[in-house]
Amino acid sequence: MYPTPRLLPPPDRPISYDILRLMGIIPPAAQLNALWQCLQERRNTPDSAEYSSPLGLLYTKVLVFFSDGPDQASASFLALQQFVESGSLVISPAAHLLGLGFAHLLPWNLCKLATALVLMHAAPANAEATLEILGFNSRRLGGLPDLPTIHGTPSADLSVRFAVAKKAAVDGNVGDVTVLGVNLVDVEMIERGEKGGKSIAKRGFPGFQSWGEHGYRLDEYLERDGARLRSWDEAKDFLKAFGVLVGGKGLWTKEINDAYEKYFEVDIFKICGGKGPQRPIVPKYRPWVNIYEINDVKSKDIEKFTWS
Repeated sequence: MYPTPRLLPPPDRPISYDILRLMGIIPPAAQLNALWQCLQERRNTPDSAEYSSPLGLLYTKVLVFFSDGPDQASASFLALQQFVESGSLVISPAAHLLGLGFAHLLPWNLCKLATALVLMHAAPANAEATLEILGFNSRRLGGLPDLPTIHGTPSADLSVRFAVAKKAAVDGNVGDVTVLGVNLVDVEMIERGEKGGKSIAKRGFPGFQSWGEHGYRLDEYLERDGARLRSWDEAKDFLKAFGVLVGGKGLWTKEINDAYEKYFEVDIFKICGGKGPQRPIVPKYRPWVNIYEINDVKSKDIEKFTWS
């Protein structure tokens, strides 16, 4: 007599989890249960009542996302992405546990990952809007601009959008917090596009960003206080550097390189120089900017995800 084969995985755990566990990619069930309990507590807190501004809550949510390290954050992001794409804002343990086996595929020096994390947390508290925002810089979801789109669309003016967002924050007529997802693309080498997320509130603005294999991860940027609240005076320097970046066309000059380093904290001449870790820089430079704007971000929006 032969045992009846298990045709379907148990409802609380996909069979792929068992395969990954046997391969040693993810730890035993008892250890994972304890981990999930810890993640539930951290992901579902803090409560917005503890914060005077949605901006403080947004910063803390992003910071807490990395409280168990970048691999756990990657697994959590994969779970978020899976459930948002399926139309849900409630994340189950099975999705996170399965994500552990693929966390290495989502390193946090991917600039589009940093942008997506911030934008998804700032998105309105409904699955449709969150999915639209997830697609902003996703090639798979059709959000990344192709060359026909770039050629047919004027480059966005960050200084104008920033000024409008600042006025709304200071006046308080529309809302305290505006989040801007900024995509800077070199048309000559579109695959080198760098993205960053900026958010604006009455007291100033923080920035969330990362930069490639030879730069830094989002969690490293947070650890060195890169996303700290900055003053409006600092915003002037930030916008000046960005203006040089998007205003320069033709050759990649020292002035553009200095502005790039001020904005992204990366010296392209060193990284792409003769002894640098990356191939030589393409000298021709044609910038193009795309911006995704989320207005009047509320605490209830930032708290929309439930880890159950």
